[in-house]
Amino acid sequence: LGNASYRIGDKDISQGMQYTPLTIGSQGEYQILVKSIRINHKPVQFNRPLLSRTRSFGGTVIGTTDPYTVLEHSIFENFTQFFTNEFTAIGASQVDPVSPFGVCFNKLPPPVPKVDIAAPIIDFVMENRDTAWSIFGSNSIVKARPGIWCLAFVDGGYKPRAPIVLGAYQLEDHIFEFDLASSQLGFRVTLKADYNTCDQFNFNPTP
Repeated sequence: LGNASYRIGDKDISQGMQYTPLTIGSQGEYQILVKSIRINHKPVQFNRPLLSRTRSFGGTVIGTTDPYTVLEHSIFENFTQFFTNEFTAIGASQVDPVSPFGVCFNKLPPPVPKVDIAAPIIDFVMENRDTAWSIFGSNSIVKARPGIWCLAFVDGGYKPRAPIVLGAYQLEDHIFEFDLASSQLGFRVTLKADYNTCDQFNFNPTP
């Protein structure tokens, strides 16, 4: 795909697409290079060389067969602690985790307009620091059981196949344009920000 117009009803939702370099790994997996992570626009501290393509398992992998995003252990620990601090500061209450998640809550802050869960905003910052994929509450918090919500990221241990594997839950209700001719990935903020979902999408884009 590439240079297409995507529509929901009469609205052109291809506006606001961002692009980042895309490569294909040795096993045929799609890879991008995430340079850093922010939560509520604040940088999460971890060993950033872990995200480099120079490591044997490559850059960040788009893993549609993984139900949730997987993070290398040290990234996961810093990420979840940072997120929890930000989330509890606005009214969330932490409880014992429910497998496979590492952080769970039994009380959420009140929702805000256009967002069904008022959770801290997660940004995966790409090679160009002005390009970031933003993940809101509907794609970061999952209901694990009645009355329990969890941060929908899992611990991949110290030797995962990639430092970040982007899972299906985080990909839901987003547009991704895999432009293989130009080796670019296009992406857009969640459709839920416009009160839309992928089931309303016109799958016949016009060039």
